[in-house]
Amino acid sequence: MKANFTEEKNLQNSLAGQRQQTRRLAYTALLFALTLTFSYLEGLLPPLGPFPLKYGLANTPIILSIMTRGLPLALALSLFKSAFALATRGAMSALLSLVGGLLASLVMWTVDRASKGRISFYLLSALGALAHNTGQVLVLVALYGQNMQTFFLGIFPLLLILGLASAWITAALTQLILKNLPADF
Repeated sequence: MKANFTEEKNLQNSLAGQRQQTRRLAYTALLFALTLTFSYLEGLLPPLGPFPLKYGLANTPIILSIMTRGLPLALALSLFKSAFALATRGAMSALLSLVGGLLASLVMWTVDRASKGRISFYLLSALGALAHNTGQVLVLVALYGQNMQTFFLGIFPLLLILGLASAWITAALTQLILKNLPADF
């Protein structure tokens, strides 16, 4: 009788572990699908401001992953987003996406960890947008050198303002998605 109880308990634990694993896989797949979908949708929207700037919607899954799963998934999503940029918009877009995305992921993860997860979506998104734009400007200055350094540094304040506006949109979208996910997802 006792052996049957132990076997049944082991089976229940095994099934619970499998369910949890399935939920994690489904959530990860959802984040990759959202990254691809938001990247595609951003390409259909008119640019944000006078430059070919994106809205940052594709950063929403990265913020979600930082807040729920950690840095490795956020970095993987950033790489995935950059690969999509390479396939659809070319090498320069991919490079800007990669450097900006990796820097933003590292900054957001560091701040989220330091705050022990008590940071608001809006502040986390704003810091990520500022880091993303900073990474992009650093790449542009490195690639184009002294000839364009003044121009890129001159537009940097405008990029930061537009980045903060897009961060608000991204944070609102992040909050909406998290609010509608099941608690145990």
